[in-house]
Amino acid sequence: MPLFTSLFQIWTGKVHFKKQPIIKKLADAFDKNAVVFLTSLRYAIVLGLAALIAFSFEFDRSYWIPVTCGAVMLGSTIISTFHRSIQRSLGTLAGIFVAVIILSISPAPIVVALLIGALHFLTETFMVRNYAFAVTFITPNAILIAESTTQMANLSYFATARITDVIIGSIIGILGVLLVGRHSASSRLPHLVSKTIRSQSQLFFKIFSDNSASVAADYRRTQNKMRTNLNNLRTVYNTSLGEIPNDFDYLSRLSPAIFSMEQLGYFLEVAAERGGRTVLSKSETARFVYLFESMAQSIEQQQLLETFNIPEVPNHAQIYQGINTLQESLMLSLNRPAKQDKV
Repeated sequence: MPLFTSLFQIWTGKVHFKKQPIIKKLADAFDKNAVVFLTSLRYAIVLGLAALIAFSFEFDRSYWIPVTCGAVMLGSTIISTFHRSIQRSLGTLAGIFVAVIILSISPAPIVVALLIGALHFLTETFMVRNYAFAVTFITPNAILIAESTTQMANLSYFATARITDVIIGSIIGILGVLLVGRHSASSRLPHLVSKTIRSQSQLFFKIFSDNSASVAADYRRTQNKMRTNLNNLRTVYNTSLGEIPNDFDYLSRLSPAIFSMEQLGYFLEVAAERGGRTVLSKSETARFVYLFESMAQSIEQQQLLETFNIPEVPNHAQIYQGINTLQESLMLSLNRPAKQDKV
């Protein structure tokens, strides 16, 4: 029911979406707690090892190995990485067959130039639709460029080098994903959920506490922290879905809680930016802080400690509704009955 209410509010224009500036997104990516930053380190390590292996053993066209490894690792999950490695291998074999057909007719230089342009156009067209089909055009394009620049009319040399490097690069990419953080996403979920709830508690305190100075910069710092935690949580959750094996039942029950946190985060940001704070008493603020902390510890301990009758938040019915929805979602995710107490 809260979901339909939120959708109705969006449809009627009561909820407005705000786009985050590109520069701000880039700055958040360099935050030491950002998953993007940690993922980049993993890419750097695995691609560095791929390049080291490629150039140490002096493979023909060795740069194809790290290129293939990077392309395979672009999969957001382990399953998608496996899919990309298979698609890359099959597409390369089909592409070599296309290259054999093209080079067997010994095309003129002008025809080669036109074919390279056409193959590049087809690659860009199908890349986002079917990776295996796109690789079918990447491979003959690469071989045509290689033969036309080196003046070596040796198709078997380039085909063998391409197949060897693609297979080795795919294997390194798969091993890199498996060895570096195979289950790191699912193991980090409880910590990230509790961390996100605590950051929302901090923003709630700054908005409604009488002791918190209404300084815009102070709001932005707390908002950025909460937004980074939400982005990290969504990224890690999506990665957990692709782990092998994964606890799909638990992840399915956790999904409404993550949606509720994103919804509550939006309402808190709107309240912080609009100003004109509704000041709660110290006892009322303490109730909410204790409520947030109880939810965070429930996730950490994987059991619902207690539930609460949530007090009204004057002039902020959406925040009240968001907190209530979050509590109900956590009850569903933990799947534990609990006695309701009043605070």
